[in-house]
Amino acid sequence: MADIINAEGGKVERAMVVLDKPIKTLGLHNVKVRLHAEVAVSVTLNIAAARTRPSAKPAARNVIDAQFEEDRQAAEEAAHDMKEGGAGSHEGDYVES
Repeated sequence: MADIINAEGGKVERAMVVLDKPIKTLGLHNVKVRLHAEVAVSVTLNIAAARTRPSAKPAARNVIDAQFEEDRQAAEEAAHDMKEGGAGSHEGDYVES
């Protein structure tokens, strides 16, 4: 975060950034920057998935939960395919001896 502020012309060291908890979701997050022992400001970070400027504020999204949901959907689809005839199974492939 200090790098971003410095790139925009500010002068902030990493030690000045106070993170109360790790940022694990997309969306808007308030972060405190302690400029002096008696001076602190709150900066709003917009954590986005892509490097484009969003036209509206994005809804917060937990990327870990999203991955678990994608994995769950893939497992459901695989189970459905198995019920419908199994992987690689086609009618007439079975030859009785």
